[in-house]
Amino acid sequence: MLTAGYVEEQANTFRSKVVALLEENNFSLDLNYRDLGHDLHTYVRDDELNQLFRTYIEKFKAERTKAKSRSFVSDFIRDYMSVRGEIDIKLAHTAFLQDFTSKDFQNALMNWSSKEIQAFFYDMQSRYDFNNIDDYFSSELCGLKCLSEQIQSLIPTIDYGVKRGALSNLDCVINSVIKRLYDKIESKQVTD
Repeated sequence: MLTAGYVEEQANTFRSKVVALLEENNFSLDLNYRDLGHDLHTYVRDDELNQLFRTYIEKFKAERTKAKSRSFVSDFIRDYMSVRGEIDIKLAHTAFLQDFTSKDFQNALMNWSSKEIQAFFYDMQSRYDFNNIDDYFSSELCGLKCLSEQIQSLIPTIDYGVKRGALSNLDCVINSVIKRLYDKIESKQVTD
């Protein structure tokens, strides 16, 4: 089909074969999705077949995004330093804390060393240090509140020392961010 540029069978028969092939195989798409979409537009002239491929690609992208997100959350919980670079480079101005549950934060804070908590504190302090944080991080408000609740419930259970101090520092920063975000969102609603 690709070499000849056409299909020698009936369109319905060919579509049925494509559907069966897509359903029974696990393909790995390491291609650029935009390029793949362009190729489909260029080489596939049958609208139904084009839509079939596009639906499959969208489903594949969604599954891959979910898997990456689950992997990121588990890596975050297990070892903050393992995801710190990714957060700094890819997620610096992208909301992601809304993807975590209260239990995720609890597990992370209990697993992390004082050094990791301190690193997270520094990163959170610089991450939200600009004026229009609501434009980027409004969706994180609930996640930040869950994080704050977990920090506050964990502090009394930790002996005095470096880890408790790091948690207290993190608590101050997160509460400050929550207040600033809440104030920005509220003031924007008043002006709208």
